Amino acid sequence: MKLYMNAMSPNVRRVRLTAAVLGIDLEEQKIDFAKGEQQASEYLVLNPNGAVPTLVDGDLALTESRAIMQYLASKKPESGLLPRDEKVRADVTRWQFWDAAHFSPQLGMVFFEKVVKPMIGRGAPDAQRIEEALANFRRYGAVLNRRLDGNEYVVGHALTLADLTLASSLCTPSRPRCRSAISPTSRRGSRASARSTHGRNRHPRQSPARDVTTMAGCC
Repeated sequence: MKLYMNAMSPNVRRVRLTAAVLGIDLEEQKIDFAKGEQQASEYLVLNPNGAVPTLVDGDLALTESRAIMQYLASKKPESGLLPRDEKVRADVTRWQFWDAAHFSPQLGMVFFEKVVKPMIGRGAPDAQRIEEALANFRRYGAVLNRRLDGNEYVVGHALTLADLTLASSLCTPSRPRCRSAISPTSRRGSRASARSTHGRNRHPRQSPARDVTTMAGCC
């Protein structure tokens, strides 16, 4: 399987993290945004949105990071990342959708304004947009806090795609202001999501615990 990617993207990070936990090796092809490779005609055939990631497996060209995560997890159902139980699997998917609709966009906005705009010469960060994103982040962060209160995992009692999805989102912002919106309870509860970062082919529950919010400064 071939992954068209750019390491700057948190959506790519989701897919790479999932593959690492599953022990799946992906051939990687970097898409250079600075050169406009995402708008090349041959790439737009694979991904009409001109975005990353794109996974190619035979005649399948799959876009959207969370769909790719589920596709990879379905290849190793014994991993439990995408549970077999229909209700639990639906709950995992729900949290992936929640992240895409509510949580991740706020972090992405802060990252774009603080990191991407200066990098591509789009001017100074927009303070109002940053404040709005941070306010929304605190709002949705409170939802995640309540979910994780007393729980080590987002869904059930084992690592799932829900944890990996949210961990990848939390790795986006470059400043501690976003981290402050997540309570200590949430940080302790989320640490299982980050265990998979300790070695590509090791099972995450065999790895040392790590506070997932320490990943928030990685970009």
